Amino acid sequence: MWRTRTRIRSAPGHRAPRSCERGWLEFVVAGVSTSNSVEATVRMAGNLGFAVSLVEDGCFAFDKIDWQGRPRRTEEVHAMSLANLHGEYCRVCASADVLAALGNNADQARSQAT
Repeated sequence: MWRTRTRIRSAPGHRAPRSCERGWLEFVVAGVSTSNSVEATVRMAGNLGFAVSLVEDGCFAFDKIDWQGRPRRTEEVHAMSLANLHGEYCRVCASADVLAALGNNADQARSQAT
């Protein structure tokens, strides 16, 4: 999916995340709500240097009132969050892409084991 990084940044005065100790350098994120917890998780992981894939059909958002008082539909809120994140903090992809990549990785691991 993404090129794996070999070094993860940590904030000054803080140790690297535990996920680094376990060798996890790539994350696949899905959840609720796209414009809140999902966006925060992706931004933090991206800022720390992890390769992040965000599953667009594995998240959803809620209707919101924008800063100027206009109501925004769920689809608009979700799409804007994805646009804010894609390319800068993560790669937005479909669940089918993630499942295909996982299947390919499993096939490669099986062939290497034999």
